[in-house]
Amino acid sequence: TLQFEQALADYTRCEQADGVSVESRYRVGMAQYMLQNYDAATAAFAGSLAIAPQDDDMYIADVYWLVLSQLRAEKADEAQKTLKQHYRPDMYVGHHTAYEKAMRVAAAGFAPMEDMLAELDAEPDDLQFAMTAYGLCVLLEAHSETEKADALRQKLLVRDGFWFCFSYLAAYSDRKYTVKPATVT
Repeated sequence: TLQFEQALADYTRCEQADGVSVESRYRVGMAQYMLQNYDAATAAFAGSLAIAPQDDDMYIADVYWLVLSQLRAEKADEAQKTLKQHYRPDMYVGHHTAYEKAMRVAAAGFAPMEDMLAELDAEPDDLQFAMTAYGLCVLLEAHSETEKADALRQKLLVRDGFWFCFSYLAAYSDRKYTVKPATVT
């Protein structure tokens, strides 16, 4: 059983004992996201992003999860503001290239969804696939393309040849606990 409530309590205690850090805010945001507390997740990821150095790979991770939280909280305008303020296709992403691919699609004008889906189909690495695919699932749902999102989520969930990342766990949770899709106009 996934224990997101316990994780949130543990991460909150860690922050109380050791202070707030990029990593602690990120983990609080992840727990809130998994609990579908998207406004609280947005606040946590915004807090992490505010203190993350732009030349650190956690920066794109925060952008990714902040944008997805905003979309899930039905705040598509805020998501676009976040992307305009914090995303550049040439930004430093370290090993988080899969997060950047999803944000390239989210930030209008950098990569069409269909092109990224075709590129994703050729991705041999299950972990990279999961990280990009989950972001694209949320984007598809935000554009009321739930059938495409569901099909992509199923593809993601069968590619499980890796340690389960947050994107995989979120896809699993989405499937297990029905999510009300946000709508982008």
